[in-house]
Amino acid sequence: MTDQIERVASALEWMEAHLVEPLTHEQVARRAGMSRYHFHRVFRALTGETIGAYLRRRRMSHAAFELVGTRRPIVEIAFDAQFESQEAFTRAFRAQFETTPARMRATGHVGTRVALRLTLADLEHRQEGVTMEPQYKDVGALTLIGLGLQVEDDGPKPNPEISALWSRFFERIDAIRGKKGTAHYGVCLPQHADLPRGNGEGFVYLASTAVEPGTPAPEGMMRVELAPAHYAVFTHRGPLQRMGKTISYIWGTWLPAQGIKPTGPDFGYYDERFRPDTHPGSENSELDFYIPV
Repeated sequence: MTDQIERVASALEWMEAHLVEPLTHEQVARRAGMSRYHFHRVFRALTGETIGAYLRRRRMSHAAFELVGTRRPIVEIAFDAQFESQEAFTRAFRAQFETTPARMRATGHVGTRVALRLTLADLEHRQEGVTMEPQYKDVGALTLIGLGLQVEDDGPKPNPEISALWSRFFERIDAIRGKKGTAHYGVCLPQHADLPRGNGEGFVYLASTAVEPGTPAPEGMMRVELAPAHYAVFTHRGPLQRMGKTISYIWGTWLPAQGIKPTGPDFGYYDERFRPDTHPGSENSELDFYIPV
């Protein structure tokens, strides 16, 4: 398997260097030293998607960064993404990012739906650091209390503001009454009445714990009620510094490949399996991502 991973990683690197050029599956397979048929099967097993789907999403994601980071005309960016017209590009762009190219450029944020380039480290992480296929769980109603933050969505990368939020939460956790269990929840919400809306395509992040229904929130804290839902549950293994690779796979690969749009707030679930990066056992740490489907 190691040889196959390295071959696919080499092909991925070549694809990245030629994203703005027409590419055929045969060309890509040759770079890996495999037949088209064999490469297709290996590529899908290692990445969770087809070669064509990966190329489309990477080209669209490259286009997203061009839109935000440059002032190039949208039609030029559309041609680089291998579209014959700006209209066709806009339709495909909206399908992936749920916004238009012009709107994304105006907000200046690419969001979490970008598909980041895959590297050898990413392929190895997907073999050991994340469950490629989720478990499915039904979860009853949850009442959560914690501290919230309006976050500008800049993609699947570490956010120091969220880390600081958790620190403040743990400083005040003893003020929360009626706690249920010892697990903690990192909830992503489109908005909350207690926080002002941001100017960009952001979201509200809540560092929280579960409480008994009806428990009041201490002053300066927020309460969130989550309705019963059916969730796809992914497990991230390893330190938090690699968590972005797991988030990128869930939102950038698995959800688009399944044609699924989450039906409500999603959350990270931190129980006794979780170890902070400063802990000696962080390489064996686990946390779950619950995506309502």
